[in-house]
Amino acid sequence: MKLAIVILGGGLIKDKHGKWSTTTFDERGGRFGVQGDRLRIIAAAILAKKYTHARIIASGGKGQLKQLNQAPTLARVIKRELVTLGVPRRRIISESRSGTTFGQFWLLAPLLKALRIQTVLLISNRYHLPRIRAMLQYHRRLRARWQGIKYKLVAAEEILVEEDPRKWKREITQAYRSRAMHERMARERKGIVMIQSGAYRYRIT
Repeated sequence: MKLAIVILGGGLIKDKHGKWSTTTFDERGGRFGVQGDRLRIIAAAILAKKYTHARIIASGGKGQLKQLNQAPTLARVIKRELVTLGVPRRRIISESRSGTTFGQFWLLAPLLKALRIQTVLLISNRYHLPRIRAMLQYHRRLRARWQGIKYKLVAAEEILVEEDPRKWKREITQAYRSRAMHERMARERKGIVMIQSGAYRYRIT
């Protein structure tokens, strides 16, 4: 069985030294608020060690940062952070054209089929998964594009708590009780309503 582990890109921040990185729950990666997408990379590294035969796909272009010439793609930063966590560089493939969640799914489908991947573990944060499910359910062309690909949506938070509950359970629980996360989840719910009503604006890049 050909397996792929896909990390869906979120947001990036730049530190005072000019280094770009994914975000923790205490950091805001762009105008959409808290994302905590660093957890996706850590979860992917855990799964990469468990499924040693799996290909790892880092997904995401510049997104909100596309107007900044010096900004890297999400895929590039994700790949660097995966390598830092011990994932061999040769196992990682980059999808660096997409600029939105919808764009990631739109562009991942033909890539996965070209690689003849049979099963996909799609990693994102727990708050993000309901909107992804709504896209795959209500966007007819996207659903058709993914036909024949067996996938499972995986919450990074669940992987981390299962791996090390003492380290992660309290931190994740506190993050999901925060005002910033409540605001983020409200935006996600609004997005789902727009998808269901047909008012959602789909963009690839």
